Amino acid sequence: MVPGYAVWPYAVLAAALIVARGAATATPRPTLLARVVLVLYLGWLAGEAFFPLPVGAAAATARAAAAAHVHGASARAAVLRAVDLVPLRSIDELAGRLPAWPAVRALVGNVLVFVPLGPLLPLAAPRRCRSWRAILVTALAVTLTIELGQLTVSLALGFAYRVTELDDVLLNTAGAMLGWLLWRTGCLGRGALLDSPCTEGEGRPTERRERVHRPTAAAGALRRGEAEGDGGGRRRGKGPAGAETLRLKDRDATGPRTSATGHLGEAGRPSYE
Repeated sequence: MVPGYAVWPYAVLAAALIVARGAATATPRPTLLARVVLVLYLGWLAGEAFFPLPVGAAAATARAAAAAHVHGASARAAVLRAVDLVPLRSIDELAGRLPAWPAVRALVGNVLVFVPLGPLLPLAAPRRCRSWRAILVTALAVTLTIELGQLTVSLALGFAYRVTELDDVLLNTAGAMLGWLLWRTGCLGRGALLDSPCTEGEGRPTERRERVHRPTAAAGALRRGEAEGDGGGRRRGKGPAGAETLRLKDRDATGPRTSATGHLGEAGRPSYE
């Protein structure tokens, strides 16, 4: 029997490569940490899903035991017969056995084992996995890969060492969505996001504050400019020259463009045609 922890060294090696790449590309620490944890989690998940793996004498004994119950059917047919694609059938059977511990472990365990995937995906890939649709698609891809991988190994061994069920896909996906919902509402890891880019599209807190305060600052500057313009106009409007200067400025701003000096009209005042 090959134990599940045989996968762990490969997961640790992959995590080390991610750390090295993250250091070379200046990846933000929260994102880098989430990627390392995600790789280690996936390694653990693979160990739980595919191992212990019977090989050698253990596989031969299990194959012989399975052949005794198929009544002359081929090993391939026996493995495919064990595949359960009827939705909710196994869930209903397990629910009828509650509160027995094996039923609780099968139902709750299939949900809880995928809960970490919900918050780890948006933390590790903030640009691609920040929406519930991305989490749903990724969770379905992961759990389908596990089920198809178990079926492939069963066909290679010649007996169903793991049962391939559609209800496992439903429970696993529900667990991932539950984890994402908890993360989204602040129960898992939300506080660590305050300085990370995982909420890209919503803006970081500093960017949100800037967007909130920027219109206020612009409005304040506009009011100050209007106040200064009114004050200057009152000061310049005390005499005819000041009033004429304001009129010339207004005409320069709104009227047709002319030369910088124009030409002198009556009383030596500039006039525009």
